[in-house]
Amino acid sequence: MKVSLLRTVFGVAFAVLGIFLVGYGTSVSKIGSGSTFYRIWYVAGAFCIALTAIIINGAWLKVPKVLRITAYILIAIGLLMFGIVEAMIIRTFQRGDSEDCEYLIVAGAQIKDDGPSVILRQRLERALEYLNAHPDTICIVTGGQGENESMPEGKLMKEWLVERGIAEERILVEDQSLNTAENMKYSRKLIPDTCTSVGVLTSNFHLFRAGKLAEAAGIPVTVQIGADSNPYYLPHNCLREFFGVVKDAVVGNLRKE
Repeated sequence: MKVSLLRTVFGVAFAVLGIFLVGYGTSVSKIGSGSTFYRIWYVAGAFCIALTAIIINGAWLKVPKVLRITAYILIAIGLLMFGIVEAMIIRTFQRGDSEDCEYLIVAGAQIKDDGPSVILRQRLERALEYLNAHPDTICIVTGGQGENESMPEGKLMKEWLVERGIAEERILVEDQSLNTAENMKYSRKLIPDTCTSVGVLTSNFHLFRAGKLAEAAGIPVTVQIGADSNPYYLPHNCLREFFGVVKDAVVGNLRKE
């Protein structure tokens, strides 16, 4: 009786969690980020709901013990790796506005028909703040034109900053890149070899990976500057960054050139 009740409690808990994850994924999808990554919350939600039936009817206990142990080990390894990467991502959250740098690389993000997306606007506002406080810094705005964008991100970013008082000659445009690794690789070509201090500015959840990719591209990063982001979407963005870090590590983007 107690075992049956315990199964029911766990089953209901997973069902509630699954419904919550599907609902969260739906709310994330409505921001129109141009990415379909929000579907991972649907997958996670469906998995939790499926576990409800498996737990309640005791089907999991019918799986051979060796397979269950193997599954537990793989899950533990996955959670450990996830925890380590997320800890590094969160640990890197910072504003970093107290130090000067010769060049400042601002990572691009999606643009919409009416201007910068929310994330890109947050990065630009942070860049404007920093550039006003450090008038000798040269800014490199980065980002090419995606399939669902009307113009290169770098071009719009420059226009946005110029309209708000940043001198045009202080802004260099990198408009060929399609991801963060390329942001840094192509930006490196705009930085003189004599430069010894470069800042990287991006969203707080993106700062760890962007900084590592900049270092891998041979950029002398001395300042990392994080733009604030919406706390509600932080779980989604941090989860996406986890997969971004893993992908860049697997394909070799994090290795120094």
